[in-house]
Amino acid sequence: MLAPDKERLILFARATTDVMMDLDRSNKIIESTGKLKIDGLRAADLERHQFINLVHSADRLRVERALKQARDGKAVRDLSFRFKPAKNSFNAFANAFVAEEFPDKLFVSLR
Repeated sequence: MLAPDKERLILFARATTDVMMDLDRSNKIIESTGKLKIDGLRAADLERHQFINLVHSADRLRVERALKQARDGKAVRDLSFRFKPAKNSFNAFANAFVAEEFPDKLFVSLR
């Protein structure tokens, strides 16, 4: 069981986002969690996919630039793009950052 403070932080994170994921150096989704189904997919179904392949083709260049910006140490807030995990596209907002404790991972939240 997590310490009460850690549990509360996780609950705060879940209150502000629909899907939380971490990406490896090549921006492949290592782990994804969340309660909502998106286009019939659970958050865990997104694992092992390249994040950029889940972005509508018209928005990919802008999203790639934002991910690079986050990798370079500047947090990304409320990046708007069309998320296309399967058949349909959805408007999404993303936050992304690299934590000092995990320099090889990019943490991304979607809502």
